[in-house]
Amino acid sequence: MDNILTRYRKEAGDLRITKLDCIKDLNDLLAEMPITKPAEQFEKIYYVDGFYDYKLPSDFKETIAIYSNEVSVIRYVSLFRFKLETPAVAFTDQSDGGKRYLKVRNPRTSATSVLMTGCDSLTADGAWVASGSASDLALDVYTKEQGSGSIKFTISGTGGVITFTRSSAIDAVSFTEKMRGRLKLWLPESPSSVAIRFGNDSTKYFEHSVTEQANGLSFDTDGVNELEFAEESSTETGTVDKSNMIWFQLRFTFDPTVTNSDFRVDKIVLAKPEVLEHEYYTNYLAMDSDGVLIEKITESEESTDEPIIKDYPDYVNTIIDGMCASHLKNKAPERSIRFANDYVAKTAGGELIGGIKYLLDRYPLRRASYKRVKTLPPLHGNRGKSRFV
Repeated sequence: MDNILTRYRKEAGDLRITKLDCIKDLNDLLAEMPITKPAEQFEKIYYVDGFYDYKLPSDFKETIAIYSNEVSVIRYVSLFRFKLETPAVAFTDQSDGGKRYLKVRNPRTSATSVLMTGCDSLTADGAWVASGSASDLALDVYTKEQGSGSIKFTISGTGGVITFTRSSAIDAVSFTEKMRGRLKLWLPESPSSVAIRFGNDSTKYFEHSVTEQANGLSFDTDGVNELEFAEESSTETGTVDKSNMIWFQLRFTFDPTVTNSDFRVDKIVLAKPEVLEHEYYTNYLAMDSDGVLIEKITESEESTDEPIIKDYPDYVNTIIDGMCASHLKNKAPERSIRFANDYVAKTAGGELIGGIKYLLDRYPLRRASYKRVKTLPPLHGNRGKSRFV
């Protein structure tokens, strides 16, 4: 903050600017300029082909891009819409009951998915067993996610177990420690947790206990749920031979006791996911003197909060120009215009050559975000505005 204040005073030619003035001006500028949105972060998405719902990071504000290091793709960003370019990773963030989640589709994925069972009969692909408080296994040909049916069962009590043993093994040695399992589940009563097990038998397996859907939403008692098993989040019992993955189990825990015959499961998949990079803006604007991220800069001259922008030297000149343009708009309008012109300079043919041009060339993946930048802080009516298309 002190470095920005020093440069701000020098460029504006006004040593009377206090640190508090600088903080307020910077906050005003950040609020008006999408180019200086909060901290940029990366999150990995472990994409499983055929499954499109994924959890958002807890500090998510807005997506910049989703991309693969293995495949060249086009990105499309749009709220509450879903569009597929060719070729593309198409994505958006959806809202269900006020909670947002990410929707991802990649038609050129490198993910490897194996259908453990389509749940099309009690004997197809292997054999089913119900135990504990689970009973009455049956095929339901009406409610299903794919194929000819789903496996229906009853739970009466505080828990229940259903187990599937596959007749032929899945070789998952190449699936790495990021191995994923996905399945569809109908839950007429919401469990406290569902333990998902994949392995060789009842003595050698991975277990991942989940309390929500794969996209981070709560269990849905009216529709279908999508659950995810993640090997790196699991505990291992015995030593699992990943070349011989034949055993699958669901263990339900309820509180209080339930009695319902409308539980169903369908489309159980084991996969090596494709790792996608999700670049996004967080809700945070600054970090305090202890390095803790905060959502606003404290308006105090003694504050030691430091704006995130300090970690992005490529932005600093543009930020200083913008702050000076705002500061000088009434005191020295000619100098204010100079800063504005430097920021949005164009050739006679209308092509950008100023600060915006530099940022577009420096960060081509973020071009879609920068196209939304409309103007510097208002200088003097319409004369200070520049639009980008």
